[in-house]
Amino acid sequence: MSSVVVFMLTGDLHLTKKFDLDAKLVDPRKFDKAKQYANSKQAQILYTRKLARKLKSDGINAVVCANCPGLVNTKISDGMISWKRMIFTTAGWFLGKDCKMGAQCTDYLATENLPKNEINEGFFMDCHTFNFLMNMRAPEEKLDDFWNHTQQLMNA
Repeated sequence: MSSVVVFMLTGDLHLTKKFDLDAKLVDPRKFDKAKQYANSKQAQILYTRKLARKLKSDGINAVVCANCPGLVNTKISDGMISWKRMIFTTAGWFLGKDCKMGAQCTDYLATENLPKNEINEGFFMDCHTFNFLMNMRAPEEKLDDFWNHTQQLMNA
């Protein structure tokens, strides 16, 4: 599950050679939750893109893609500072979707007879592909470095 936040807020993953996935390199006094959220979503699309390619090259019959449901009215704002929560909740009332509407793209990708090569490694929102966004925030030159970094973290 992805988010358009990765395209609106700029994290640090696209700038650094060293991927700081658990914010160890961030000064705790300067920790920015929004930036780390954007970083986590960028990590997710980098991983999505590389995993899709790896499974395909290994001959595994699977599809891996990123799906953004949009602004869905959930309890995601519960931990926010009150004024931010008020803005987020108000935006949700006017622009948000209920959970059923938020699940439509997931249902579409899982149940429609779509060619695998058209959806594998893609980025989807409201049942439409936005692969140019995926290419922008998960560039070719970062895929192998990111994959290798995550593999090292899992083996540590």
